[in-house]
Amino acid sequence: MEFDILQEQRGDLPLLRVRGELDIYTAPRLKETVLAALNGGARSLAIDLSAVEFLDSTGLQVLMSAKKRTAERGGDVYLMGVGGQIRRVFNLLSLERIFKICRESDLPTS
Repeated sequence: MEFDILQEQRGDLPLLRVRGELDIYTAPRLKETVLAALNGGARSLAIDLSAVEFLDSTGLQVLMSAKKRTAERGGDVYLMGVGGQIRRVFNLLSLERIFKICRESDLPTS
């Protein structure tokens, strides 16, 4: 399966739409994209996982790293499209306590 990351801007908030399998082979691309967004001055970011069919520990590590980096800046990571297998992983690890899981309509406007 192909892996893509489409980046949009919602005001000051970068929105990353991830498609494909987020695993040991593709996670470095997401990490680079996250770092570029944060190095560009963003305090928070949104990641849409609705088109992600598989998430392994390496992909999860990238999400956790993004959470840490945004928290250091006083920001946050907003996750959208957390469903199916990914929802089960999040429930098992209680990650819904750590991440802001929301709908796109609930994203902050600035």
